[in-house]
Amino acid sequence: MLALLSILFALGLLGLTVFALHRYQTMAVEFNVDRSVPLPPLERSADSATPENENTRPESRVAPKPVVVAKTNTQKPKTASVSPKSWQDTVAKLKNAGNFTEAAQLCEQQLPLWGAYSQLCMLTRSEMKASSLESEAMERYTARLFKTAAIAEFLHDKSADSVKLTNAQLRKLDLDAINNLDFPYAGIGYAHLRLIRKSDIKYMVEYWGALAITAHRGSFTRCGGSRM
Repeated sequence: MLALLSILFALGLLGLTVFALHRYQTMAVEFNVDRSVPLPPLERSADSATPENENTRPESRVAPKPVVVAKTNTQKPKTASVSPKSWQDTVAKLKNAGNFTEAAQLCEQQLPLWGAYSQLCMLTRSEMKASSLESEAMERYTARLFKTAAIAEFLHDKSADSVKLTNAQLRKLDLDAINNLDFPYAGIGYAHLRLIRKSDIKYMVEYWGALAITAHRGSFTRCGGSRM
């Protein structure tokens, strides 16, 4: 008998719990619906509906100016892109026009880049071809060509025992001091000068003689001593 009463009590308690949960869910739904309904528009009072100045007509009221949001131009302004070889193109045009001095000045602005020394060598060859000078003047051109190639090798030496310098480090060098160094043909030779061509060697041999033993790459040292 006690067990039956316990079961009935438990069923009654379960039913009461279910009813309470159902009622709570119903109230929660109604509350959420009330919160989601928009508020009704505020009615204008009689005082606010009447303008302060009765002679003011509705047409004279100034309508508020619409707010214009300026669009941000995310596109970057176009700038003239400078190609790394644009100066070389300009040098080529000046050289073809016979403006060797102006072309050389443009190359000197790009020193100590390897490409600038290469362009100076090509300009010297073009001047030699365009001129019909005496042997003494041609030797001066050949000496300029040799020294330009020697300085380029001095700064951009790729031998195993050389110190590799970055472009930033090269730009910090005193080029005037380097140009004043001695670059002897007999001590350096032409075998390891990458900017020298076979046609250049012909002039060097003609003016300064053939070299039985050419200098090694190791003869270039960045110690501040003589390099020619």
